[in-house]
Amino acid sequence: MSRKVLVLDSAQAARAADVYQSTYMRADEDEEIVVEPEPKQEEKAQAPKSEDEYERKLEQIRKVNRDIADQEVSRKIYRIEAITSGIFTAVKNDPAKLAQAQTFMNYYLPTTLKLLTRYAQLEKTASPGPNVRSAMRNISEILDKLVQSFEELLDKLYQNDVIDITSEISALETMMARDNPSANPYSFEHMKK
Repeated sequence: MSRKVLVLDSAQAARAADVYQSTYMRADEDEEIVVEPEPKQEEKAQAPKSEDEYERKLEQIRKVNRDIADQEVSRKIYRIEAITSGIFTAVKNDPAKLAQAQTFMNYYLPTTLKLLTRYAQLEKTASPGPNVRSAMRNISEILDKLVQSFEELLDKLYQNDVIDITSEISALETMMARDNPSANPYSFEHMKK
């Protein structure tokens, strides 16, 4: 109160003190300072990512794939890139889907990139021993699971769209049957023929 700072959230108290010290010490004493709370987690999830960020992630996947010589692992990485691109497209087209993809964006994709980078580094080992070969095999095996998991996420992102399309088709078929009884094989008109 003595600093004329209104803190709306107790978690912001420390931030308010820092803001006051660094920015508002020079402010006029009569001026009221209000520190807005940070956006809630749900609001942060709704903030759209920039297309540059998506493209940067895809380029990181491509770069690490160029660094890997193993064709089988490279094939898996191509699949991961394609699915990731699909997820990014879904989120760009409908930012509300970002909340569903949040764990993918913040954990799975960065961790996958980290593992792929480690694989590329291990692959360059002059004479790999059993530990290096084991680590590379483990990374290769987890890629199969990641591909499956990413495919499932991509499918879930379009689940509501499919339900909407199915409902629209059903309504359309009902209207067509009502408006054109001769097209309905069970109508009285059709049975007379």
